[in-house]
Amino acid sequence: MVLKAAQTEFQVRVCTVNAFPSDSESELWAIECWKNGCEQKGQEFALTDVHKKLIMDHHSTIRGRVKDKVALKAAVYYGFRHGTDDVTIQANKTLAEVLLQEDGYVYKDVAKSTGIYVHPILQEIINEQWFDSKNADGIKYSASFHPIPNASIALVFTVVEFVISRWASGRHVKGGAFAEALFHDVYIHHLKGLEAW
Repeated sequence: MVLKAAQTEFQVRVCTVNAFPSDSESELWAIECWKNGCEQKGQEFALTDVHKKLIMDHHSTIRGRVKDKVALKAAVYYGFRHGTDDVTIQANKTLAEVLLQEDGYVYKDVAKSTGIYVHPILQEIINEQWFDSKNADGIKYSASFHPIPNASIALVFTVVEFVISRWASGRHVKGGAFAEALFHDVYIHHLKGLEAW
């Protein structure tokens, strides 16, 4: 199906080129992805406004999938504990503060601030999100993921910051919008950090 192929390619671009594309960039991608989908399926269909919207809506869908995966792993990888006693709540608050201070969560060794942008959660999320099966996007679109682009790494760590911020009260607050307005600047910050690294 052309629409599915176009949506998948669009999601890959969100993950490998720009997690927060502008409206004009999204529209251009939708047109290109539709054309590529038609070629891939050996069919020729006109791109309607409805199809274009269905393709463009997938930028938030894919970011949400990454968020869900990080949310499941963050407590284990960073040491947050579920509990309602004062000691646990204070420990979680302190941990969140330390991790959020100067991007502590991006380091392999948070305490020593060494191993920048190689925290083990990164590899786990990359594997689960893009390489979990022979039909995964990282396999089907291997050229886009080899090597892993800075945009993908920045997306993962932007989501990690969002998830850690949900622990700032000492208890995990589920849900919350991973909104462009709140996290676009964090994403750009990580892109710049990766380029400087």
